[in-house]
Amino acid sequence: MALIKAIISAGMSQGELADTIGIKEQQIQRYEANHYQAVGFDRLLEIAKVLSILVPRGYANELVDKVVLQPSR
Repeated sequence: MALIKAIISAGMSQGELADTIGIKEQQIQRYEANHYQAVGFDRLLEIAKVLSILVPRGYANELVDKVVLQPSR
């Protein structure tokens, strides 16, 4: 939900975000329908960069550990 709010705050549409990162708008719609749970880490970082969301150094390793070590509910 935070990414959806960030997209809105950035004044971007799903289509504009999709165009900026080189994918189809329908893919953004699928990401949002699943609350970005199925997004690859590299794509997530790319979206964060476009939206000017800072990802603290070292956080990437913590996030990977959580995704790999903690199964989704």
